[in-house]
Amino acid sequence: MRIWPLGALELRIPWLTFYPAVMAASVYGGISAGVVSTVLSILAISFWSPTGQPFMDDFGDWLGAAVFAVNCLLISAISETMRRSRERATKAKEQAETANRAKSTFLANMSHELRTPLNAILGFSRLMMTGRDITTEQSEYLKIISNSGQHLLNLINNVLDISKIEAGHMVIEKSNVNMETFLTEISSLMSVKFMDKGITFTLEQSPNLPQIINTDSGKLRQVLINLLGNAVKYTDKGEVNLRVEAIMEESTQSVRVQFEVEDSGIGIDKANWERIFRPFEQVGVQPATQTGTGLGLAISKQYVQLMGGQIGLTSEPGKGSVFYFDIPVETLQSADAVTSEFRYRTVTALAHGQPQYRLLIAEDQPENRLLLHKMLKHLGFDIREAVNGQEAVTLFNQWHPHLVWMDIRMPVMNGLEATRLIKASETGAQTRIVALTAHALEEERLEILNAGCDGLIRKPYSDVEIFEALVKHLGVRFIYEEEQLPQEVTSQERLDVAAQLRLLPVSLLTILWEALVILDGERCLVVAGEISDVNHRLGDILRDMIQRLQYKELLAILDELLGEAPLEFTRPPVALSSNEILVVDDTLSSLKLLTDILVGAGYRVRPASDGELALRSVQVIAPALILLDITMPNIDGLEVCRRLKANAATRDIPVIFISALTETRSITKAFEVGGVDYISKPFEASEVLARVNTHLNQRRLQQKLQEQTRELAAANTELEAFTYAVSHDLRAPLRAIDGYTMAVLEDYADRLDDEGRELLQSLRQNSQEMYGLINGLLRLSRSTRGALSPERVNLSVMADGIMKALQRAEPQRQVSCHIAPQLEACGDPVLLKTALENLIGNAWKYTANTPEPHIEVAAQAQADGLVYSVGDNGAGFDMRYADNLFKPFRRLHKAEEFSGSGIGLATVERIVLRHGGRIWAVAEVDKGATFYFTIP
Repeated sequence: MRIWPLGALELRIPWLTFYPAVMAASVYGGISAGVVSTVLSILAISFWSPTGQPFMDDFGDWLGAAVFAVNCLLISAISETMRRSRERATKAKEQAETANRAKSTFLANMSHELRTPLNAILGFSRLMMTGRDITTEQSEYLKIISNSGQHLLNLINNVLDISKIEAGHMVIEKSNVNMETFLTEISSLMSVKFMDKGITFTLEQSPNLPQIINTDSGKLRQVLINLLGNAVKYTDKGEVNLRVEAIMEESTQSVRVQFEVEDSGIGIDKANWERIFRPFEQVGVQPATQTGTGLGLAISKQYVQLMGGQIGLTSEPGKGSVFYFDIPVETLQSADAVTSEFRYRTVTALAHGQPQYRLLIAEDQPENRLLLHKMLKHLGFDIREAVNGQEAVTLFNQWHPHLVWMDIRMPVMNGLEATRLIKASETGAQTRIVALTAHALEEERLEILNAGCDGLIRKPYSDVEIFEALVKHLGVRFIYEEEQLPQEVTSQERLDVAAQLRLLPVSLLTILWEALVILDGERCLVVAGEISDVNHRLGDILRDMIQRLQYKELLAILDELLGEAPLEFTRPPVALSSNEILVVDDTLSSLKLLTDILVGAGYRVRPASDGELALRSVQVIAPALILLDITMPNIDGLEVCRRLKANAATRDIPVIFISALTETRSITKAFEVGGVDYISKPFEASEVLARVNTHLNQRRLQQKLQEQTRELAAANTELEAFTYAVSHDLRAPLRAIDGYTMAVLEDYADRLDDEGRELLQSLRQNSQEMYGLINGLLRLSRSTRGALSPERVNLSVMADGIMKALQRAEPQRQVSCHIAPQLEACGDPVLLKTALENLIGNAWKYTANTPEPHIEVAAQAQADGLVYSVGDNGAGFDMRYADNLFKPFRRLHKAEEFSGSGIGLATVERIVLRHGGRIWAVAEVDKGATFYFTIP
């Protein structure tokens, strides 16, 4: 080593030579390999001497070796830490990839399983709505079904979109778009929502806006629909504007287009401007009848960024908001390059001069086959069906259809394999195959197209998508019927309602206001009819708003015209009705469904769209029962129930919560605030009616019992007065009889014969016994109402006597009993005996079904004195219902299991309270109960 260029290091050369060896060993082998390398290096320089001169020659060499060893050990430890970190990172990456694959698989399966039934729900409801023989009511129901299904589909799409964005699977799918047609389509899609709320919508397009652009029209459409949907949701009156303009020309074929959505709604505080773009974040008050997940703006932001733009907003609370974004787009000159947009016209037939097209439907779900068959058969197509891929291939080879509607997930042979087999033949290569699938992920779409499918339509699909596919792939020509927008109530007419109502007589407005406050729909319609006699169009508008349950909007107008609660009502402030039910739900579809169910069963229903409206109505007329949703804007259902229970006038109204919240915590809270029952959405009509009938019958029985209790209390009062009067009238002559009899015996005993003296003594004895009996009746009367007669009572002796009496009454039962000796208390012996009889009697009763029954009477010393207890190992009870234990007529066990009146423990509690003590219980179902009480 001395002849190397590093020979100048002489014998110190091993330190430089072995360091890389130790480092390499520790990096690849970890700390154990590094330690071994270090030891071998030390041994090598200690015993190996190739030149005859030892490496370790003096103290400095040994010190250098020590420093070398320490450094190598540190290097080994650091390398081990780095190696483990790499392993953890690799493992975490593998776990993340596994979780991501599992998430993708779950989302794909969830999408498929949810979209498949949704396809039937939305498809058949739309088919039925096109029928010419359906009634207005049926059309309204079908519209609710369709809207609810569409809302569920939007939720599914939002969850899938945010998941694809997080996983980085979202891609841009550009197409050529005619901007004027595109924006007109957006306006048409949103027009019904604007009309329903009476909001003015304006579309403003700048003159420099390019006619044809190339961009991702699907994502752009979704962003605009999300922003416009939010605008209409949070705007109760005023207007919403959509402005579109080209703001910057980046090149001859590229331009930046800016979109602005301005509303006059509630606005957003500046502190929440960033927060609203986060997933699942919602700020402000959610309007009644509106729903949302908090995903719309988060998805919009990601879409805009994916398209190369930025999104932002300006807003002021109470004055509205402006959401804006700009994106780069390519400009085109040829109108021929524009992809076809949706046609908003109804297909009625095939145009003449076309061949009879053969269409094969390959679908394993019978309802989806039926839907597509119904959609196409009446137009004149020749249709055949296959229930799996193998059958589809066989039918194709026999029949040679022009187009195949191919489901992907099917038994025996899936749609992808069937497509490959069909496309492999010369005839099949010319046949169009359109996939109809519930799969929604991008990688699945690419797999489907790569298998040979010419197009893809995701379930649930609309008839427009089916017809457009036929136009695109086969060149089918249709005959259309132009659709007309519903001629109901225009936005401007809604805005003019207040001005027109102002012209009506105050007396008529007063009647309408009162009917609205008590949520009496029938009465409101009658008043609207009377208004029609004065102003026909205004009457139509009011009927439309009443039928849409827009009581709150009308009340806001009338409150402004008449002033808050300005009038005296003709009916009592709280009028209980035996068949009136208040239904409170902020979702219009649920409100209408519950209303129709209950009205069909013969109940009068008062529908309220939020908690504030419900509380206002109950102040005027209290219903027999309330069906109450939990999740509502402004005042939720739990708070509504709390306020009802805090008011003595409405405390006894039974409240049944009906909510989509199914977790135990929400259900527990509902019962804690005073609910008597809980129904989970979605619900069956039979379940709702059964529970409503049960609680109404129970309420009627309670009211009857309360009336009987009042009558009994009045009778007891009369009986007590009678007892005192009779006792007074009887005791005075009895004392006289006793006194005169004793005087006769003392003064004239020597003049009476034996028979006379015996008769007088018998007379005196009977009068004394009657006197004692009357005193006993008085003590019995005082046991619950009179003053206490406290004295030292031996509870052990008293309990023993009670147990023996019970054993004599039922000698066939063998119950072990332990009574602690010398249990004493200071109290009224009659009342204490009544209390012990009830407690021990309950223990005896609830151990009837116990194999080895045992009763124990004991006491234990605590800081505030003795605590007495009566325990058993019987049926016990659920501690969640312990608050009802001492309430009169509240039973915790079924009557058929254990008999009783339900007033025994209430009596015990009153006796203990009269003595200044307290009573409570601890129990467990099927393990017994122990009642504790104090007598200070």
